[in-house]
Amino acid sequence: NPKLARRHIMRSCAHQYKDGLVQHWWHPLPGRGKTSSDPGVRTRCSDDYIWLVYVASHYVMATGDTSLFDVKVPFIESPPLKAGEYDRYEVPTVSKSKASVFTHCMTAIEASIARGEHGLPLIGSGDWNDGMNRVGVGGTGESVWLAFFLAVTLREFANATDLWGKADKELLCALRDEADRLVAAAESAWCTDRYARAYTDDGNVIGCEGSPGCEIDTLPQSFAVFAKADDDRTEQALNTAYNTLFDKDAGVYRLFLPSFNESSPDYGYITEYPEGIRENGGQYTHAAIWAAAAHMMRGDY
Repeated sequence: NPKLARRHIMRSCAHQYKDGLVQHWWHPLPGRGKTSSDPGVRTRCSDDYIWLVYVASHYVMATGDTSLFDVKVPFIESPPLKAGEYDRYEVPTVSKSKASVFTHCMTAIEASIARGEHGLPLIGSGDWNDGMNRVGVGGTGESVWLAFFLAVTLREFANATDLWGKADKELLCALRDEADRLVAAAESAWCTDRYARAYTDDGNVIGCEGSPGCEIDTLPQSFAVFAKADDDRTEQALNTAYNTLFDKDAGVYRLFLPSFNESSPDYGYITEYPEGIRENGGQYTHAAIWAAAAHMMRGDY
C-alpha cells in the first residue's frame, strides 16, 4: 500500500530529533497541537533511526515515487541526553523549521558515522536487540550486525538518491564506498564458521565459540547475505546457523544459542529473561523471517 507507506514515512520523520536520532517509540495521543509532539522515549539505541533511511529508500525503489524525498517535515526538539542518562520519556517540542525527507535521511546517516576500534558502528544502548542495552553502555561497544544492516541501507539509499537525480555523484560514491568499508570491517569479525555478533566496551567478543552465552546469533549471518559479504563465508555461516539454531521438532528458528543465564556477564536486561524466552534465545519472529529470507536468497529451499 504505497499511500499508507508514504504517510508513515512522513510520520516517522516527524518523530526525528535534529541530531538524527528518533523517538524509539511514541504514543500518538489526541490533543497534540503544532508545537507539541507525541510523548515517547529518547534513547541511545543505534539502529532505529537507520530504519527510516532504509524504508524511505525501499519505498522510492519499489514505487519510483522520488517526490517523497522533496516533502518537507519538521523535526522534534529536546535537550540531549546527559552523561549517564540512557533514556528519557518526554514530550518534545516541534521545530519551527522543516526539512525534506531526503535531509531527514541524511541527518540519520550522519548520526551513524561513529566507528569503534574494529571499524564497526557503535552499538549504543542496544541495536536491533534492545535487550543488549549494556553491551556498549560505555560508548565503545560495537555491533557487527549493525555494520551489515547499515551497508545494506547505504547502498539502497544511494540507488534511491540516484533515481531521484538531485544529489551529486560524489555523495553516491561516498555512500557506496562507506558500505564497502563496513562490510570489510565486519569480515574481520569472522570466527571459524560464523560472524560474531558484537564487541563489548571491554573488547570482549559476543557470538563466537566460547562466548559466555550467545555463541552464534542468527542476525549477522542473515544480514551478511543481504550485504553481499564473502560468498563462501555467508554459505558456511548460514549452514552453521541452520544446524545450530533451527529446531525441527519445535518448528522454531532461535535467535541465538546458548541463552544467557545468571552466570553470564551483565549485557543488559536480556539477561533478566528466562533462558529461551524472547530476546534471550527464543524465536523472535521477524529475525526468523530474515533468516528464512537469507536462506532463500542463497537458494536453500
